[in-house]
Amino acid sequence: MVASQVLRLRHLDAGGWLFWDYARRLGGLAVLAAMAWPVAFRGETLRMPWMQVALWVLGIVLVDHSLGGWIRTTGNHLFPSTVLGHYPLSIG
Repeated sequence: MVASQVLRLRHLDAGGWLFWDYARRLGGLAVLAAMAWPVAFRGETLRMPWMQVALWVLGIVLVDHSLGGWIRTTGNHLFPSTVLGHYPLSIG
């Protein structure tokens, strides 16, 4: 990121700055994907039934949703100065 910021200092127009910014970000993601591809997508047999996999995924999503919401609201109440703003309520 530091190298990307330093290299972007030379750009004077917004179009070139945006192009190289996104090119570097996508290049970094491509390098990470190329390194993870052999591990993430190798073929192996599943060690548990598909129903159990689905239940684990559903359980993790529900726990994350409920626990994440509780942590967010508790943190906002304990440290109100960390909340930068609220979305306005829609009227009408």
